[in-house]
Amino acid sequence: MVETELGDWRRSHYSKELKPSLKESDVTIMGWISSIRSHGNITFIALMDQTGEIQIVAKKGSCSDALFENISKLKEHSSVGLIGTVKISEKAPNGIEVVPKDLRIFSSVDKIPPFDPHAKTVKNIDTRLEIRAIDLRRSALQKVFNARSNVLRSIRQYFYDQNFTEINTPKMIATATEGGAALFPIFYYNKEAF
Repeated sequence: MVETELGDWRRSHYSKELKPSLKESDVTIMGWISSIRSHGNITFIALMDQTGEIQIVAKKGSCSDALFENISKLKEHSSVGLIGTVKISEKAPNGIEVVPKDLRIFSSVDKIPPFDPHAKTVKNIDTRLEIRAIDLRRSALQKVFNARSNVLRSIRQYFYDQNFTEINTPKMIATATEGGAALFPIFYYNKEAF
């Protein structure tokens, strides 16, 4: 049986941190499946996290039959965690692959999304917004979020270095918003605000 909860598992490495120096080490990695290719007795999985992608190689005989069967049932975009052994492979995209020992499926996919999140452009904005969690995995959007995060971190660091204190004050807005139970109207320059 495959566990479906995180339980006591904790990520030991991100994909970017897997290096040849970890050869034959056991690691716990987590992410979502960006691609899966099955060739009978061997299955290749590209597991993606926020730092990059790592290849998982499950061979019949190198992992338990139950584990191999569960891996062969996985679909793209499923969210998984696995414990495995780091192996060096010249054929692997990053020169490193992981041979799985144990698997936990956190979220499985029933059907494949109607667009490829790895494509450079996706035409239908409505479809993208309907499955926003998958759309946000696109590398172009990840670059935007990373750039924004770096700019905000730099601004904050500058002001911290200048001994400023960051304060988050209440805001007055012109209209009520969703979940406005905590909002109350006030009059500001003879106009209602919240």
